[in-house]
Amino acid sequence: MSIAAEFASNVLHALSTAEIRKKVTNDASDDHTAPVSRSSLQHVSATLERGIADVKYQMEAHVTAHFEHFKTQAEQATAIISETRELSEELERLNREVEDAEEGLYAQVQRVLKEQDGITTDLAVVDLAIDVSRKISESNTLFGVYDDQIARSQYTNAFASATKMNEVVKSLPTWDSVAILDILTQRNESIAEDIRSRLEYIVSQALSIELEQGRTTIRVNESVSAPGLGPEPVKLSTALSAIDQQHAEKAYLQPFARMLYKRVIDPLLKDSRWKIDADAHPRGPLHVVYVEGPYTAWPSLPQGALFRELEKLFRYLQTSLDFGDHTNHAEALFRVMGTTFWPQISAYIIGNYLQPMVPDTVESLNAFEPLAEDCMKFEAEMKRIGLVPHGGESLVAFCKDLESHYVTKRHFGLMNHARVLITAKDYTTVVLKPPGKLLLSNLIDLPTKPVTSTEVDPALQKGLFILPPCVITNTAKKVMDLAKEAVAEAQKLSPPSKSRLQRSARAILDFYRASVPAYSAQRLATIPQMPMVLQNDCMYFAHELLVMTWRDRGVDGTASGGEVPSISFVDLVGMFKMLGERAVQDEMVRQKTNLNDIIESAERFDVLNDHRRDIVERVIKQLVHHLTLLSNVWKPVLPPAMYINTISTLISHCTKLVSLEVLYLVDIGEQESRTLHGLLTSLANGIQPLTSPFKPQDVVEDYDRFYNVTRILDASFADIMGWFRNGELTSLERREIVGLVRALFADTPLRRANLEEIGG
Repeated sequence: MSIAAEFASNVLHALSTAEIRKKVTNDASDDHTAPVSRSSLQHVSATLERGIADVKYQMEAHVTAHFEHFKTQAEQATAIISETRELSEELERLNREVEDAEEGLYAQVQRVLKEQDGITTDLAVVDLAIDVSRKISESNTLFGVYDDQIARSQYTNAFASATKMNEVVKSLPTWDSVAILDILTQRNESIAEDIRSRLEYIVSQALSIELEQGRTTIRVNESVSAPGLGPEPVKLSTALSAIDQQHAEKAYLQPFARMLYKRVIDPLLKDSRWKIDADAHPRGPLHVVYVEGPYTAWPSLPQGALFRELEKLFRYLQTSLDFGDHTNHAEALFRVMGTTFWPQISAYIIGNYLQPMVPDTVESLNAFEPLAEDCMKFEAEMKRIGLVPHGGESLVAFCKDLESHYVTKRHFGLMNHARVLITAKDYTTVVLKPPGKLLLSNLIDLPTKPVTSTEVDPALQKGLFILPPCVITNTAKKVMDLAKEAVAEAQKLSPPSKSRLQRSARAILDFYRASVPAYSAQRLATIPQMPMVLQNDCMYFAHELLVMTWRDRGVDGTASGGEVPSISFVDLVGMFKMLGERAVQDEMVRQKTNLNDIIESAERFDVLNDHRRDIVERVIKQLVHHLTLLSNVWKPVLPPAMYINTISTLISHCTKLVSLEVLYLVDIGEQESRTLHGLLTSLANGIQPLTSPFKPQDVVEDYDRFYNVTRILDASFADIMGWFRNGELTSLERREIVGLVRALFADTPLRRANLEEIGG
């Protein structure tokens, strides 16, 4: 008889002979019956708990020792099974004896407690021990079933048994001794690890990729043999079914999927010289071969060539994983690949195959339709086999939004073209409506063939839309033509795409405004002609934008009726005008500074001796020379009115400074007066051709002031008083006339009288 059975018999015998009753009443007197105390009842309960704990401990030690013995020595398997069965029978008998309604342990304890004045106690510990015993027995039974299923390679059922065993162990209630819980938990973990390692081995051996020089081979074996798997080969379909039932395909199939993408799909996408052997037997290996030869991008090959190569690969996998058991085992593999690698595959197809195939012109959009149909059919097939996850139809989305992708491609193409034009450092020019044959400049190569600007309706030629004759750079004209080309293409597209392409045209113009002043800053600061040509370019842009706004009324949202686009160009008119005006203003400041430096180099305009005369004469010649150079480079490029305005502004600045220098003199001798008159006359003669066909006094501000100072230097007192009395010297202030007369004439009663008249 076993230890557990012997202990159970002793417990029943003790109860039947009233040993427990004697124990709980040993504190009572011999003559009187004392009531049972709570401590006595607790002692009885503790005795029972210790007994059950001893049984549990001995059961654990016994089962564990024989379990390990069973695993390590096959020859003792029969003895262990017999002992386990005997232990189970004894536990069942003990359970019956405990639960028996008449003579069971529970019933006897209840009777004993009732005899002690109706005192009751909680027997939850007894129920706990019974529950633990049952679950341990159930776990051992399931382990035997699992072991048998593993031996027969029934991995699907083995998975179920292992899962149920784990659930039984997790449902065990809290117990004072945790040793058996640890043993059962470790056993379940070892079972899970055993199943995982078996399935990983089967999948790794059945699905393999072999690498050779210039060749990659994919093998799919129907079964796998190994000493640890049993005497019979294990079918791959059995392992895949077990994996699918547990929804664990990602854990077991992802290594093969990753290798398939890295060694087959990725090289195939990037290099068309990798070819799939189309003659491969469905049950044989598939060879992916590298064909030597010149590289050809997929877009340059016949339409849909990439899709056909990929379909060969996936069709082979689908056929090879069909084992005739009415289960689509390839779907699990494709599901793993779709979740992990389809975004990368589709992104590469879009970026390196579809995007380069997007047409370059609006008229060619229809030519893309056959390729779009092939692309959508390919993705539909990939979705059918499970490769494309839900919501991952990126190829279809690309093809359905072709117009948008065309606009995106066109935008980048336009901006890149504009960047090339602006950074090409092409400073050659074209003439817009020249008034005649223009002089060539040494700084800019002027063309001989004129180019006309955009014509407008006669009703509009009121001055606002008329561009005067001038010279612009080839760069400005090409950039404007590029923007107008984008606007013209936008009219052929749907409203959303039309708006985007119009934004591209505006972006080209904004890019020109932002980059040209910075990119050409050094030339603008050192070459006087450059700011004037930039001013012409800006006037040209403003003119063309005004014309475009009028012709395509509604572009700025001002036209009544019809569609009202959201893109405006008319606001750029003022921006371009400001850019040109700022360039001219900066240049005028630089040139005025240069004139100031020339005049200040003389220090003063007295010519008392030959040395001083030479200095002042050199300054006058430098002024004439500098103004003449500016005239030579500005006149050929600027509109006539603007040229007259700019050159006359500098002449006015120059004559004002020279006049002030003369007026600052406090004593001018007769010879010195004639010398100064000759020098100022030479300046006036040098200025005269610069304002042709106009006279300087007609276009130069305050020129009369300079003219009056010049003639006073060589005039008699009588002439000066005559001019004063006739109102011909109004350009000079009275105090200036007084100062000049005092410097020219000696102090006499006549001078004093005339000065009093002049001073008022």
